[in-house]
Amino acid sequence: MFPLLAKKYLTLWFRHYKIKMGHLTLEQRYKIETYHSLGKRIIEIADYIGKDKSVVSREIKRNSDGRNGIYKASLAHRKAQKRHQIKPKKLTFTPEVISNVKQYLAQYFSPEQMVGGFAYIEKNNEWVLESLTDKDHIRGAFKAYRKACFAEIGGLRPAMGWDTVDELLCRFYNWQIVTLEDLKVKHLKPTGAIYDQSARYKQGEAFYRLGYGFWITAIAGLKLALRKQKPLLFIDYLKGFFKAKNNKTPLLVTKEQAQFIRNYRWKKMKEKMFG
Repeated sequence: MFPLLAKKYLTLWFRHYKIKMGHLTLEQRYKIETYHSLGKRIIEIADYIGKDKSVVSREIKRNSDGRNGIYKASLAHRKAQKRHQIKPKKLTFTPEVISNVKQYLAQYFSPEQMVGGFAYIEKNNEWVLESLTDKDHIRGAFKAYRKACFAEIGGLRPAMGWDTVDELLCRFYNWQIVTLEDLKVKHLKPTGAIYDQSARYKQGEAFYRLGYGFWITAIAGLKLALRKQKPLLFIDYLKGFFKAKNNKTPLLVTKEQAQFIRNYRWKKMKEKMFG
């Protein structure tokens, strides 16, 4: 009896929650415009249109005219629709998606694996590869780990450089890393678009915490700065490296792992130089 009542109560609560907290319609926005122009309080407007006061408050703050602060329903509706269009959509496992997953598993299946695709950014109305890293590196959130691999590397590090140290540790523990060139991910915000001075220093700190040492940091920093077409970033990277070193900031890896990482980086550089 109790489980049935609980289920019924939760169902009714969820329906009520969706109504009170769900998306606003154009009609509701016109009502907000009218009541707001009459000087009605947020809590009154919310009561009139059957929404929670937080929904109304957020709507007015986010979708008012940025030039004069006036709320107009038509403008608010356009802004909300545009925001909804660029918002990442929930992945639905359609038959087509399932078929592609099976195909990739058959093609790249391995008990030792981390897999991911490539980041693309929009330039001149075209989606082009954001080539900040080598093609054997998987960018940030595009990665998929095998459970055993994820456990052995100790999960993710809550620090800048987390999406590099995980791959280096995968190589340390002899896990395979696979990049899929036909898996293209649209990156709506180019890397570093909103980085400030402190974030630039953190890149140098990340190089230090990865156990790179000075010379690898210098080479990697110069390469990254040139790829971003901002040579002066190189100085910020070095400042961040020495600041972390002077503060004796703890590494993200053990001494043994740091030695492996340095050897691996030097090996990759020699391969690029001498083939």
